[in-house]
Amino acid sequence: MAARTREALPQEIFAELERALSSAPPLRAYLLRGEERYFRDRAVALIAGKASELGHEVTRHDGSDPDFAATALLDDLAGAPMFAAGRCIVLRDPEVAKKPALLDKRPDGKPSGFTKSALQWLEDPARAGTLVVSSRGMRADHAVAKAIQKAGGALLAFRKLYDTPPAWKPDPADTELAQWLLRRARELGVKLSPRDAGYVAAATGNDLTGLDTQLEKLRHGGDAAVREIVGWESSAAPWALAEPLLDGDLPRTLGGLQALFASGFESSGKRERSPDALAAILLGTLRNQVRQLVAGARALAGGASGKAALVAAGYKGPPRGAEAFEARVRTRPPAAWERMLEEVGELERRTRTGGTVDQTDFVELALRWSRSRAEAPRRRN
Repeated sequence: MAARTREALPQEIFAELERALSSAPPLRAYLLRGEERYFRDRAVALIAGKASELGHEVTRHDGSDPDFAATALLDDLAGAPMFAAGRCIVLRDPEVAKKPALLDKRPDGKPSGFTKSALQWLEDPARAGTLVVSSRGMRADHAVAKAIQKAGGALLAFRKLYDTPPAWKPDPADTELAQWLLRRARELGVKLSPRDAGYVAAATGNDLTGLDTQLEKLRHGGDAAVREIVGWESSAAPWALAEPLLDGDLPRTLGGLQALFASGFESSGKRERSPDALAAILLGTLRNQVRQLVAGARALAGGASGKAALVAAGYKGPPRGAEAFEARVRTRPPAAWERMLEEVGELERRTRTGGTVDQTDFVELALRWSRSRAEAPRRRN
């Protein structure tokens, strides 16, 4: 498989922004995109702080605020500050603003009021200052994003850190999330071992602000053990739990099962807590993934390349997932994957014939799959 360029880490992008602003004023505009709000918020604070040092007025607007007023935002884009050399206009979460929507086109097909005003502001050199848009979902091909680039601004993408270890390196302490936590602990003077970092990351979830809070607890926790200070707070999505189950990773699987059946998981703004529903979703996820692994393992056994095995399995996910799938499918022979598919099928049949499947059944499944994974000869082709 051809080598892939590593995707930049959010902390690397933030560090580059810090370096740029240490020796130069803010650019004309910034679009801070992506799911990692922790770094988007830090970037907003950094840019606004630099603008304030230059004597610019800083105005803030938040589309998620119940008191958000689009008219105030449009007034800031249309006018000039009375007592400052320039204005730094910060807009957070424009995608969630309602009545009027900021990013969507109007029913008549014309751009929204914000889009029109932002384009005019960016194109007018007389309006000194910086526009900062922080958005989880704003597309890079949006008219405002294109205008920011045209005006010499920057589009910075802050993705979530990966919190699931790849199949070829299953140590939870080696995930991007755990490694970030270790570096952050050193910055704060908190002693944290790689093993404990893996636990804290798993117990808290992929929430950098929450992890910062946990480090503060540890910093003031004295000699108490990490697990006494940091309780298990993370919930687990069934599709994320399937991966450690398939890899035979008992610690992550058992912790994930406890989190899933104790707290449920959130989907489309609602938290699913029904044990029967959770079991059905997890079984369906496992069935689909094991079917793919069976097909991939059979293809490899027939002499196919890793890429051909992906095609045979019908894999259509992201490149990182493709690498994990290739590594995972080689960990067991076809017969082992077929037995696992039969076991999933037996549990599904039980649910359809009036029986129940609960956390204990998945724990037993995890124990069997962990033992069989340890005993399976690893493919080298």
